[in-house]
Amino acid sequence: MLKKGFDLRATVEIINIEDRIPREHLLRKIDAAVDFSHIYDMVWEKYSADKGQKSVDPAGIITSKLSNMSDHVDTTFTQVTDDIVKKGNP
Repeated sequence: MLKKGFDLRATVEIINIEDRIPREHLLRKIDAAVDFSHIYDMVWEKYSADKGQKSVDPAGIITSKLSNMSDHVDTTFTQVTDDIVKKGNP
């Protein structure tokens, strides 16, 4: 029920991201299978502690790219199998 004068901007909600990501999600599998600790040693000189904008976690960038590649592969595979079903197996 809508209450007159109720301001949703003042509402605070705490969300645990761990609870929102399914256990079988690809990013969880990547995180469990790959050790990203060596990446920080490889890129440390590319980052500055006192200049520029706040940095983005390099391991997060790589994980995101891997996930995007996986999404593309899955989409492509789905498209290929749909095409085979539509056209018939040659």
